[in-house]
Amino acid sequence: MKSLRINRSDSDVSKLVRTLRNDAKKKEEFFDYIISGPILEIGCGSGQVLKKISRAFPHAKLYGLDADPRLIKIAKRKHIPNCTFFHSLAQNSIILPAAVRNVIFPASLHEIVSFSNKDDISQLFRNVHSYLARDGVVIIWEGIRSDYGNVTISNSPTIPQLLSFAKKFEYKKYFWKKSNDSQYSVSFDLLAEYVTKKDRLDIPMEYKETHFPLSQSEYESLLRSTGFEIVVLNNKPLHQKELQWLYKNFKFEKDISNVPVYTLIVAKKSRSINPL
Repeated sequence: MKSLRINRSDSDVSKLVRTLRNDAKKKEEFFDYIISGPILEIGCGSGQVLKKISRAFPHAKLYGLDADPRLIKIAKRKHIPNCTFFHSLAQNSIILPAAVRNVIFPASLHEIVSFSNKDDISQLFRNVHSYLARDGVVIIWEGIRSDYGNVTISNSPTIPQLLSFAKKFEYKKYFWKKSNDSQYSVSFDLLAEYVTKKDRLDIPMEYKETHFPLSQSEYESLLRSTGFEIVVLNNKPLHQKELQWLYKNFKFEKDISNVPVYTLIVAKKSRSINPL
């Protein structure tokens, strides 16, 4: 894969800003893991999460980094107190005035992984290691790729849209096949991708990125190899509204309500790492 290069239309940016505003509330659950001190958000977008963090931590120095200059411009217009923004690719090192105690990825890592190669991601977390104070933590709130396998769904008016999405989705061609006249066998990951993208499929980049970028073992390997020790790992199923939509539109032979698809990871800086 090529390194991340932003290629959104102005219309896509406008739609993305509305999405970020609607999603910001969901991301507040990781606030409990933020420790006292400066905070850097990587992939800060239009600043919706930083705006909420500034209210929850009014005395913290805040930093936001994003690769899209239009989103940075929108974020600056929010006039978030005590906040400085950087326009940069995530894998490029930035110079902070001082070390931070928190680096956060509130559902932003999947975009970076989707459009970057493995060396870029490794370099990103080496950068994160260098940004953090000795007792600092990195907090990741993100989708987790499932190994659940396939599920059988009964025919419904929604299936054509699901299969059309499967054909267009560029990140991975998910498995599906028709079992008989009324049933399809599809990968669970396909359903998860679709239900989290269905309201924004008019944004072309949604077909190019995955909301569930890494498996649990890949998260663990990435963090260990770049000098971190995981201290919290909580996996969760689809949000209730997502599950309700799936059960309303498809009939399942098995219960999917407890399949883990989201993860909250807190990892502390544990050791020095050698340069590449």
